Amino acid sequence: FPKTGKHAFHVILPKGWNTKVDTRGGLLLVPPYQHAMIYLGIVVDDKLRNQPDRAVADEVAKTVGIGHIDYGGRARVTGSNGAAIYRGTAFSGIMPAEHGFARKAKIMIFRLEPNTWAQVWTVTQPGMNAVESDSLDQVLNDITLTSEE
Repeated sequence: FPKTGKHAFHVILPKGWNTKVDTRGGLLLVPPYQHAMIYLGIVVDDKLRNQPDRAVADEVAKTVGIGHIDYGGRARVTGSNGAAIYRGTAFSGIMPAEHGFARKAKIMIFRLEPNTWAQVWTVTQPGMNAVESDSLDQVLNDITLTSEE
């Protein structure tokens, strides 16, 4: 995902997971339980050209109502060949409550070009159990990223 363009995520989903493309062109990965999701997207924005990962994270966080994000450390995603590793930055924030539940968001930003970034989000809410957490981690660990030269 996406099917066209020079950058793409590759994902293998366990049985029961669903996908949905959102209005911004990102891909939601939704597990069979409703306590979490993963979001994948490619951001191309010339007004953010050469800006730090923090500026990109601030912009994408605003789209879901997150007003403040915290630095969360380093992030990485493996290339589809298993050798390449894309390094980026992780951030965290709280999404506004919906249906009475505030959700935690972890946003990972990976610079691909001066005006292009990959974003990987995990969004969780209270009530996740160990099985759900393990399933989420399995999918996250299996996500890879490719870039054409």
